[in-house]
Amino acid sequence: MKDEQVINVNDTEIEVTEITLLSVEEYEAAKDNIPPLNEYWWLRSPGFYSNIAACVAPDGGVHDIGDYVNAGSVGVRPALRVNPQSLNLQIGEKAQYGGHTFTRITEDMLLCDEFICKMTFRKDWQADNANDYEASDVKTFLDKWLEKAQQITDWIPISEALPKKNCETWVTIKNGNTRYVTAARFWVSERSWDIPGHNNITAWMPKPAPYYG
Repeated sequence: MKDEQVINVNDTEIEVTEITLLSVEEYEAAKDNIPPLNEYWWLRSPGFYSNIAACVAPDGGVHDIGDYVNAGSVGVRPALRVNPQSLNLQIGEKAQYGGHTFTRITEDMLLCDEFICKMTFRKDWQADNANDYEASDVKTFLDKWLEKAQQITDWIPISEALPKKNCETWVTIKNGNTRYVTAARFWVSERSWDIPGHNNITAWMPKPAPYYG
């Protein structure tokens, strides 16, 4: 992310100055406001060695040494640093963005309540300063994710409504602490979608027509 972006959260425009991971210091300062997860998730701070990055452990404590940067089973919880004057939320209140729930944890930061994925911090664990967040695979991924999340604005929770006809849709599936998006066809006669895991679908949106250019 190179420039400040304006995103729509809860029908309010919010100025995002950065998408990032929390540092150890930011986590320790705000952890009382952070929804817990019983798994490991990355922080942007370096670990004990150059091929290790800091992370939060399942018990909520900071992993003292960290985990190897090429570990693919560690979760990613994006943090949005925002202009606090544009944010109409109290600390601890939640908002929906990009198909995920975020909690305001400090005056200028929102943190995702769950993982948006699990991935390596950096595949090239032998690189110089492999635990440098600015050069990490996670940073590249999050910058791209923010751009794509801007396009996901019309999710319909299944608790509110289902499609009224057989149609192609995008759906959000909850798998443990992770949510992901995939395409699926809805069948009115079955009141369900045609994919494995359809019982874990939490929301849907109409699939757009192809682009002809």
